[in-house]
Amino acid sequence: MGSIHENLTGRVAVITGGSGVLCSKMAQELASQGMKVAILNRTLDKGREIVNKIKELGGIAISVKADVLDRDSLLHAREEILKTFGHIDLLINGAGGNHPDAITEGEKYSEKVEEKTFFDLDENGFSQVFSSNFIGTFLASQVFGKALLEVRSPVIINISSMSSYAPMTKVPAYSAAKASINNFTMWMAVH
Repeated sequence: MGSIHENLTGRVAVITGGSGVLCSKMAQELASQGMKVAILNRTLDKGREIVNKIKELGGIAISVKADVLDRDSLLHAREEILKTFGHIDLLINGAGGNHPDAITEGEKYSEKVEEKTFFDLDENGFSQVFSSNFIGTFLASQVFGKALLEVRSPVIINISSMSSYAPMTKVPAYSAAKASINNFTMWMAVH
């Protein structure tokens, strides 16, 4: 472990999708830097696993059940976090992912190959990917944004993907959703 960044010590981080591969590592590192971490997840037990790892290493963390697509769930989570830690300094919007119904099988379209193509994609799968990535980022930013404005130097980090700039094959919904997050992040920075 390197030196601790004093400007992080005692600050509070909220991480949506906090038990995911990338966000769980972020949570552990932020806690090792002295931040108090709130792991938000649809599944409380998955969040508790990360919290236990953080506590084993001497960090401070809580697991809060929340669905980024449910405003009331996020409002409840915000109140629980404020009650526990008193303020919020950082929001990491990491919830998202992909869905099998929004993925093609082939790298490119071919009438000769029998596999799922762009024309076979289910709009519900496409919508679910867009919602979990973009709408979840939007709602969490709205709900936690006002609490963030109460502190000095608030930060929102939105997790995107290189696929937003140069779309990967097979995942049009994921690429489009991440591109929307990039645009939304720039909009919020100006607003």
